[in-house]
This record gives sequence, structure tokens and C-alpha cells, in this order.
Amino acid sequence: MPITTEGVTAFRAVIQVAEKQSFKLAAQTMGLTPSAVAKSIQRLEEQLAVQLFIRSTRSVTITEKGRLFLERCRHVMSELEAAEAELNQGKHSPAGLLKVGLPDASELFTESLFAFTEAFPDIQLDIDFSDRFVDIIGEGFDAVIRTGTPVDSRLKYRKLNNFNWMYVASPEYLQTMNEPTEIQELEHHHCLRQRLSHTGRLAPWFSSADDVFTHAPATLISSKSAFLIELAVRGKGIAMLPSLSVKNQLQQKLLKQVLENTALPGGSVGILWPSAKHSQPKISAFIDFMSVHFHKLNSL
Repeated sequence: MPITTEGVTAFRAVIQVAEKQSFKLAAQTMGLTPSAVAKSIQRLEEQLAVQLFIRSTRSVTITEKGRLFLERCRHVMSELEAAEAELNQGKHSPAGLLKVGLPDASELFTESLFAFTEAFPDIQLDIDFSDRFVDIIGEGFDAVIRTGTPVDSRLKYRKLNNFNWMYVASPEYLQTMNEPTEIQELEHHHCLRQRLSHTGRLAPWFSSADDVFTHAPATLISSKSAFLIELAVRGKGIAMLPSLSVKNQLQQKLLKQVLENTALPGGSVGILWPSAKHSQPKISAFIDFMSVHFHKLNSL
């Protein structure tokens, strides 16, 4: 289909129906009627001689050929948005819908996200808090913050900061239970463990940068690191958490690092975004803003 107004509408309809799995929800997002969205996709299917979606009274499912075409639609729309952004750069402040993926450690981002919405009121944030693996391009993300290093050549990457894992507990807990001085003593403590949402397994605890400590009990388990931090602050036990996540609590003496002589592994956190969207002002604004935020969160 030629890149006409009708063609652009059809491409957007394919993307929205694939994401929402509903003509009604896609129409609401696009500001059209469900019948208009359905007719747009029907005309596209007739022109391509390919069925993009399987319709039923209860659901809409994309076909295999539809998935292939969906990726092309996203690429085309990304290029169009980038071209429009280049033409309008300097004329307007960054604006538009920004879909971002952030780690489940929401306590790291709350303050900066509020500040970002105040600094850029014309940008609408669509935030997915999750530790799961996401297909950044396939799922239509504009930017994603994750730990580790990128492996997809279609993505750009900027390192935001380093972090170390550490054992922490409240001063009150340590007074009651006696502060451990050796890693083996954790066997006799209340251990607050995290379940990894993407694997369903407990996050490993470490006895060194290379070795896993296998004898830590699981007194309480949560997939939410923010809940583990709150439990630790309330004196419920010892938790192993990233240094960035507990910086404020350590500074306020709500938590104390224990087993400081135990060298635990570290890592890095960075932001990834599709190369095709590199020049979009809304994405550049988000990347620069989060870079400043994480620069302030120096590793302990």
C-alpha cells in the first residue's frame, strides 16, 4: 500500500489491533469507530491478498503472515515518526506517546518519573514495570531500561550506572538477632528472598563474587523488591538488594549493610531503544533525563 493518509491509517490500525487484540480498543486509541478500523484492515488484506487477523466473536488473533507484516508496519511508522521529528525539531517541545519498559524496582524511578512528567508535560508515558524479557521492537517499546549488556544490533544502548549487590538489615533487627559476621551465619537468620518473575526461581544469594550461597533460608519470598526493602526497614530480616535500590535507606540509617567484607557481584544498568527511533525528540528527552537521574545514584 502506498504511503498515503489511508495507508498510514491502515498501518496504525494493524499495530493497534495486534497490540490490543480488539478492534474496539484499537479504535478507542486511534479516535475512530470500530467499523472504520475493521474496514481499513479489510481493504489492506484485500490489496495484499493476505489474511492478517483471524476474527471471532470473542477474540482477534494475528496470523503468522500478519506477524511478519506487523514488524514492517512498525518499521515504516518508526521511520515516518523519525522523519517528522527531524522536520519539527526545534519548532516544538517533545510530545507524544512514549512507551517505556522499566525494571520492577519501581522505587528507583518514582521520583524521576514525576519530575519527567513535569519537565515534559506534552509527553504521555505508557510504563510497563516488569523484569521479564521484552521484544523491544516487536512490542513497540520506545525505550527500555534493563541490567546487563545488549545483544541486538538493531538497538542503541547507553550505560546509566553500575551497581553492587549487598546484604542489608535494619539496625533494630541486628540488635535483636545479632549481626552476622560470617556468611554461614545467614542460615540462622530471617532471610527475605526475591522470586524472579521471568523464571519463577529464587534469586541466588552469594558468598563471593563467583560463588552462590545455597544455605540461606527463605523466611519470606516476594517478587517485588520494593516490598522486600520495606520488610527489611521494618526489621523483618536480612535482604540481598542492589546498592542503587537502597541508597536512600542507607543514607537515612533505616538500613545497614551487613557482611561488608563479603565481595558480592556487581552489574550495570542501561537504556536501550530502537535505532530507527534515535532522532525522535521525545525519546532523546527521556534518555537524557534518565541519564542525569542515574548519574546522581552513584554506586555505593
